Amino acid sequence: MTDIHGGCDATPSGGSAQVRRNRREQTRSALLGAAERLWAERGIHGASLDDIAAAAGLTKGAVYSNFAGKTDLLFALMERFTADPDIDVCAELRTAGQDTDPTGRTSHRHPTDDRGRRLALLLVEFWLYGMRDYAAGWRIADWYAE
Repeated sequence: MTDIHGGCDATPSGGSAQVRRNRREQTRSALLGAAERLWAERGIHGASLDDIAAAAGLTKGAVYSNFAGKTDLLFALMERFTADPDIDVCAELRTAGQDTDPTGRTSHRHPTDDRGRRLALLLVEFWLYGMRDYAAGWRIADWYAE
């Protein structure tokens, strides 16, 4: 389409809005992935928002532009587990329990490299966080009840 001056119109603002939405979703996904890994490895209280941002290759400002704080990030991660049809927590936990050497002596992988183990650790971390944070605890308890 050309404008009255014979030039081409710029891309409609909807296109740039879509690019921003895609970038925001990629940022959120990177932060959630980093939180999942670090919280399984170190515990929720053992990994700061700075640690999560750095692991995602982002700044702490990126965390706060997407989440109100650590509790909001935790709720988003819990929601991700609930909303993603590819994540079957129970199946992942069953698979994790099928390790041939539970001592890990013959296995060269780190205990949190396995998705099932990571999910199991996160479930415990969610529960502990809810026990320590009364306000968040009710919402976490409701999530477990579902």
